[in-house]
Amino acid sequence: NIDDLMQAKEKLAANRRIFEETIRAAKMIMWEYDIPNRRVIAAQDDFSRGDWQKFGLTEIIENVPESLVPYIEEEDVPRFLAMYAEVEAGRDASGDFWYKVNAGQEARCERIIYSVVKDASGRALKAYAIGRNITAEKKLEERYIHELSYLQHSNEYNLLGKSRSNLTQNKVHSYDSISGDTLSVSA
Repeated sequence: NIDDLMQAKEKLAANRRIFEETIRAAKMIMWEYDIPNRRVIAAQDDFSRGDWQKFGLTEIIENVPESLVPYIEEEDVPRFLAMYAEVEAGRDASGDFWYKVNAGQEARCERIIYSVVKDASGRALKAYAIGRNITAEKKLEERYIHELSYLQHSNEYNLLGKSRSNLTQNKVHSYDSISGDTLSVSA
């Protein structure tokens, strides 16, 4: 029936618009990893395409993961390759990786999550991936760790006392003062 076919086509187009708007609003990029052919194929939405262009990537990347290694910071390469080994073995995998950027650009950390699709015999055929820029989150995390370390090791002569509290739970975790009073509560 032509009417049913037209309705199905309209519904598919509407779902595609919803999908693309969701991806753009969530600031995620998507791609497919063709495991047997070791090829990555970028999603055809505008947000993913634009993000790939920032890195000078083409819509199809061959010889994956080796061809992507030059984009990854050296200390993250072993974990990056291990993630792809997991995917190629047919297991879902994920990781956070720092990307090399061009001079004058801010460093970038990307969270990658792969979901593997297998054939009827259990062989991994492809994997769908999403990536999200988590640079701001990582920088806040680093700042928090730095501040926590500073507070734990700070013993300045004019320091009267210090404490660590969880205000959302209304709990004091630790307290030290110059008088020697100490309180430590396990979480």
